[in-house]
Amino acid sequence: MFDCVRKIFRKNNHNNDNNKNDNKIVSILRKAVLNTQRNFRKFLQKFKKEKSKVVIQIPQQEDDEQHKGDTEDKEIISQDVISFPDMPITSSDPSGFSCSPIMVNPKTRTWPSIPSFSLSSTGSHSKVSSTHSDDSFFGVQEYSCHHPDAIKTTFHRDSTVLSSRKEFTSKYLEEEMLGQGGFSQVYAGDCWSDFTPVAIKHIPKKKVQFVRVNCHGNVYNEILEVVLMKQAAGLLCDGSFENPAVIGLMDIFDLESEVIIVMERLTDTVDGYDYYTQKRRIPEDQVKVIFKQIVNISLTMHKNGIFHRDLKLNNILVDSSKGTPEIRVIDFGCGDFVENEPFKNFCGTPAFSPPEVLRGETYMAEPTTVWQIGAMMYIICARTKFDTLVYMKRGKKVLKNVSKQCNDFLNKCLALNPKNRATLEDLRLHPWLK
Repeated sequence: MFDCVRKIFRKNNHNNDNNKNDNKIVSILRKAVLNTQRNFRKFLQKFKKEKSKVVIQIPQQEDDEQHKGDTEDKEIISQDVISFPDMPITSSDPSGFSCSPIMVNPKTRTWPSIPSFSLSSTGSHSKVSSTHSDDSFFGVQEYSCHHPDAIKTTFHRDSTVLSSRKEFTSKYLEEEMLGQGGFSQVYAGDCWSDFTPVAIKHIPKKKVQFVRVNCHGNVYNEILEVVLMKQAAGLLCDGSFENPAVIGLMDIFDLESEVIIVMERLTDTVDGYDYYTQKRRIPEDQVKVIFKQIVNISLTMHKNGIFHRDLKLNNILVDSSKGTPEIRVIDFGCGDFVENEPFKNFCGTPAFSPPEVLRGETYMAEPTTVWQIGAMMYIICARTKFDTLVYMKRGKKVLKNVSKQCNDFLNKCLALNPKNRATLEDLRLHPWLK
């Protein structure tokens, strides 16, 4: 098609017969075709949504004292960084797309043969390093999940990391920015070949964390965020558990100045905060559907040895195009591996950090994840913003607009003492989710 157009332009315009002008024309035409395809797709999506509005009626709940937070804007999630003395905290950026962990005294470590990805006592990526550090990657014996059900320990390396910017531009058209943080930018895009929508994340090379993995006796330097995403989905280690709710990876480009991660972009989804603000009053039965999925997704990630560490509504995608909300998880930039020893340094959003972090104590992966599930649920049920420091001062509240079982579930997530907090398995079996 483009060759035919090129010939037509050559016949009708003798001034534009050089290759550069031809290439510009073809590029313009390609973009026009993509824009047409995209506009048609948007029209179909709008048509489907308008059609579904006739069928699906969501009942509105009555106002009460807990509804005072309805007028809050997106500041509910995009909290400012809170500084606490003598507490090493790294905040994720406001867009929810990226964060960067603090590096703590990297040193070589040899792990025992007991199944566990890490037995570090420092946590917070003590085993990873920037490419600009001096040979501070960490030795690894073998990747294995710590969960007792994951009995096999073979690590499967995916060697499809690309290194050519020309190959990136030939495969993907990059469009408008979706979000920007301190350490990364995310753009909407499309595949040139089939117009598939994608999200394209750019991370400056000096901000990229790497981890060394041992695969059948060969040691490889892998991009940490990519390893976390793949293993959270259960794709890297034998004995792992499939977790299709983790956003899918399409391509990785390890370039001289940056790393580009290309992910699937689901056009029918919005992030959890936008879903909350659009709906305003989400019926309890739908809240239950959403958090049953979030609990199961989180439990599977932990079984696969992955600690997201920045679960919040901005990092949850909701697809309600089929009537029942379906959940996906994004952004593993603050993630780490589940550890048998406590973490000392927090990396994530301070407003949703567990109380033990604000008290200057160490913290464990599972109680932190449970707390963050509770924080998300509090925002939706109480219809107000959440801040751990404020919650610690005010103490727990009984929400009048939800059931007794829902209140019990929420209080088990938001127990100030991590020893009194429910486990993920406790949440999965809670009567409210039945």
